[in-house]
Amino acid sequence: MNKKKYALIMYLELIQAIIILTAVLYKFFANSLNNEILFWGIESQVLHNCIFFTLILSLFIPICMSIFITYTLYTDNYEQQMKKTYDDSIIELVNTIKAQRHDHMNHLHTIYSLSKMGEFNSIHEYISGIVEEVNELYELATIKPHAVGALIKAKYSVCENKGIKMQIDIKSRTSEISNIKPWDLCKIVGNLIDNAIDAVDTLPEKEISIVIDQSYGVFYMEIKNKGILPNGIDLFAPGSSTKNNRKRGFGLYITKSLVKKYKGTIDMNTNEESFVKTVVTLPITTIEESNERVLS
Repeated sequence: MNKKKYALIMYLELIQAIIILTAVLYKFFANSLNNEILFWGIESQVLHNCIFFTLILSLFIPICMSIFITYTLYTDNYEQQMKKTYDDSIIELVNTIKAQRHDHMNHLHTIYSLSKMGEFNSIHEYISGIVEEVNELYELATIKPHAVGALIKAKYSVCENKGIKMQIDIKSRTSEISNIKPWDLCKIVGNLIDNAIDAVDTLPEKEISIVIDQSYGVFYMEIKNKGILPNGIDLFAPGSSTKNNRKRGFGLYITKSLVKKYKGTIDMNTNEESFVKTVVTLPITTIEESNERVLS
């Protein structure tokens, strides 16, 4: 499909070149002709100008088509890239669970050795660490859509590598959503987490807290990080960024566009404790609810 679109763009560009060449040649020869009175009293020069401007205006059709096709190519490629990213995230989450199961025997050997040495305080600390790690992974594995849980797990790994502490609080059991594409929801969640990571990356207090809730037909997500919103900058405008990084300047713009697409709300504010809190709410329909409507 993309090959056909690229071929069509080349064909449209060829048409544009032909129109421009025709217009230039026509204007050149028209200027060399004498100005005569034609039918209905119209001067030949006026007619030549009208034809020339008609040729120029006809350029807008292939130009607009080229822009539209280029945009669809960009969105298609971006969507495919996002799908691949989240497929990889799911695979990573599954592999992490498998790795934890594989490590259980090593944990048992360690606990057994510590017990024989009488290091009971060390056993308590060791088990506490294991339980905390397993609980965090279990919470992520229960998030639905699973792609969102896998994405957060991937971002959690990024935070670990950067020395950023990420706290995750899943308020209620989540269900599969039927009215929002999983990759669109992942774009929203991923862009907001990336924005929080960028905000705290250079700060001494590197902490991010995430709250996810799904109840009463609403998907709720709250992200809180240390920082202050800049004055006079619309962070949701295209290309807007507090960093000197143009690539990051479209994340929040894309997020707000998607939230608007699904008739949700997004709010970002700073409190007195110098924390930036971003809240997204999206009206949702779960797959269970959709099935109930079909059956009724």
